[in-house]
Amino acid sequence: MMSLLISLLAKPEKLKTISDASWQQILTEANASQLVGRLKYLCDIGQVTPPKYVVWHLDSAYKIAQKQRQQALREFYEVNRSLAKMNTDVIFLKGAAYIAKNLPCSHGRTFSDIDILVSKNDLRKIEQTLRFSDWIQTDIDDYDEQYYRTWMHEIPPLTHVHRGTVLDVHHNILPATNADTPDATEFNTEKTLVEDVGFVNTLNDTDLLIHTAVHLFTESEFHHGLRDISDIDLLLRYFQQPNIDNHNNFVTELVLRSKELGLYSYVRLALRYAHLIFNTPLKNIDSSALQFNSKLQEMILDFCFINTFKPNHSSCRDWKSSLAQFILYWRGHLLRMPLRLLIPHLCKKSWKRFKDSTTKDKTASDNMIP
Repeated sequence: MMSLLISLLAKPEKLKTISDASWQQILTEANASQLVGRLKYLCDIGQVTPPKYVVWHLDSAYKIAQKQRQQALREFYEVNRSLAKMNTDVIFLKGAAYIAKNLPCSHGRTFSDIDILVSKNDLRKIEQTLRFSDWIQTDIDDYDEQYYRTWMHEIPPLTHVHRGTVLDVHHNILPATNADTPDATEFNTEKTLVEDVGFVNTLNDTDLLIHTAVHLFTESEFHHGLRDISDIDLLLRYFQQPNIDNHNNFVTELVLRSKELGLYSYVRLALRYAHLIFNTPLKNIDSSALQFNSKLQEMILDFCFINTFKPNHSSCRDWKSSLAQFILYWRGHLLRMPLRLLIPHLCKKSWKRFKDSTTKDKTASDNMIP
């Protein structure tokens, strides 16, 4: 079934021609994809007035996103204040960076945590300092703790005792076991003035989009895949506008910069699938730059990503989606670490899940009233 939501994200002007009968399907798809707030934003900028029952859903989702936006602004201030005496840069990533830079994809967008990037050399002191500011580590077992500390590019998530905000503290954008892991000190940053907060550090425009591409295309699960590729579509459209931060040829800059960092393979995927799914304009780039050396690889990845970047709802998914997600699940794990590490890791995780499930079953049976 053709997704009405994707057609609207690709051409928001179609919102003016949507029939009342089609809105129910659109809302169903958008709700399953965490994109109801984005629909509200597109309706507002397109001066579209949907039916009253639709407006209620759009306004409700947008208010939730706005509340999270205000919470992010609070955390910009609180995190910077907590770490101010450390003389270290705190770089806000992904959804938080979109908000700091007031990018189009930030409006109506919901998220689950705040991501920051810090120096690996300062990581231990930063973690200790945050704990003194009431950030506590999520309760995890010893194996997961060791896994984070040894292999991952971030520490276990921190949750604020009073505000409930989740903070992901990264020291790189990829795990050390990924063959493409860059040197985090090579990223270009910039300061953005946020009203009532002060200056906030983010990656600059090209590196921000590179990180977004890397984050999405190294995933093994794509619950928010359509939202994230829509983010990339909106970012590309925005940065290619005339006189946006002096980008005369943003896509060319993006390609060259990603090659410098050794991350072009992920940017190529972002450009290719944004263009294939949303018909994202890509100025001054040859189509050959989006193709793979292997036709077989191209055919497999096209099958996987096109069938995965759909609304996460039964009306839009079939056996192709299930097969695509299965392949991408293993692709993501293989990108994360080599087989010699992956197989023991998955075996341990599977055994742990099995033990947890049997423990829960036993507890439930013991608690049954005779």
